[in-house]
Parts: sequence; structure tokens; C-alpha cells
Amino acid sequence: APEIEIQARLKKIRELEMPDAFFKKHSTDEVIKSEVAGKIIDDLEAEFSLGLDDDSPDLSMRQSAKRMRPLIEEQLKEADPRIRIDLGVAFLQMGFLEEAENQFLNAREDARLSFEASYLAAQAMSARGSYSSAIDLLQALLNEPGEQNEIDFLPIYYLLGEVNEALDNPEESKRYFRKAAEIDQNFRDLKSKLGD
Repeated sequence: APEIEIQARLKKIRELEMPDAFFKKHSTDEVIKSEVAGKIIDDLEAEFSLGLDDDSPDLSMRQSAKRMRPLIEEQLKEADPRIRIDLGVAFLQMGFLEEAENQFLNAREDARLSFEASYLAAQAMSARGSYSSAIDLLQALLNEPGEQNEIDFLPIYYLLGEVNEALDNPEESKRYFRKAAEIDQNFRDLKSKLGD
């Protein structure tokens, strides 16, 4: 039963974080049942429950996540690369942005996941305030040949709009929000971003 609960939690996180097209294309319900995923989750739970410092839990948790990086990498060597996406999304939700970015960048090595993992890495970079890196990665996605549909570019345009908004580039920001609205004007809060 804990495995089913973990699977349900990760599925909910994927639904929230991943654009619909990505979620449908790369859902990993079968993969999360693997021993590797269960072991990683067990190790994370053990590490976080033992390593918390009441005076500064955020710092302690980030340090714990960094200490676990070699252990996680060792366990993921032979695992399905889609587990990295799930783990990265979980790290993103927990606020471990550097760890999330690391998982997404590693997942890019699998050609099937490169587009999605790059988008998610850019999302983590943006959340960390590494805006120029996020822009570079998102621009590369727009220029990348592949099997993407127009809808796949929607979250990329939106994120480019948000990053430029954070950089106080209102003209660039509006340009990308307009491109996103051309695909789906009801996406997230595009109407308010464009003042409609």
C-alpha cells in the first residue's frame, strides 16, 4: 500500500508540474513501482527524518539532499531514465531546485526525454533565479528539430514570458505571452498577463 500511495503522489505532482502533452507522453506509473524508485524514496524519507535541524530546517534539508546525491546517482545508474523526471519533479516541489535541475539535466541524455527534461530543467533554473541559463535552454528548445507539436511549445513560450518578466523586460515578456496565447489563450493566467 505505501507503494500505491507514493505512486499516486508522484502522479499528482507530474500532473501539476508537467504540461498535458508531456504528462501523457511520459507518464511513468509502471516505472515508479520498481525497486529502485522505492529504494530512493525510502532513502529520502530516512535521510530527511534523521537529518533535520530544528533551528534551520530548510538549510539542513538542502544539505541532506546534496549529501544524498552520490547515493541517488548510484541507484539510478541502471534505472529507467523516466525515474529521474519523477524524482526531479518531486525535488522541485520540495524546493530542492539544484537537485531538481541536476535530475532533469541528467534525464536529457535519453533522447526520448530530452525535450521535456530540458523544459523542466529551465523551470528549475528559473526558480533558482538563473534566468539567463533558463532562457538559453528554452531558446535551444524552440530551435530544436523534433517531433514536437505546436502545443508542446506553449509552456516554453509561457516560461520565456515569465523569465523575461522577472528580468524586467516587459516587451520581450509580452511577446512570448502573445505567442503562447496564439496557441491557447486560456493557458494558466495568460489573459491577466496580457491585460485582457
